[in-house]
Amino acid sequence: MTKYREIIRLSQPDLKLSQQKIVFSCGVSKKTVNKVFKSASVKDISWPFPASYTDAFLEGLLFPERREQVDASKRCMPNYEYVRKELLKNGVNKKLLWTEYLEE
Repeated sequence: MTKYREIIRLSQPDLKLSQQKIVFSCGVSKKTVNKVFKSASVKDISWPFPASYTDAFLEGLLFPERREQVDASKRCMPNYEYVRKELLKNGVNKKLLWTEYLEE
């Protein structure tokens, strides 16, 4: 899971850390750090915050649209026999089958 608490903590002006140092420290991409910075500034979330603010709670505050996505555990498993047979056909690749699977 992304370390939202740590990203926001390290972004404080007092620490004077560059974005690259935050990326290396948290083990995430620059894009993730930028998204967290932008969302935190829009929603006026800054350090320090209560200890009850876990990374999962912060994710819900920063990115509420992610919560609305379909839970992965509710998806059915792909029919691997069908996938195997389809991959033997000309012009069929894994990306095409993945797209079909997501549309179901």
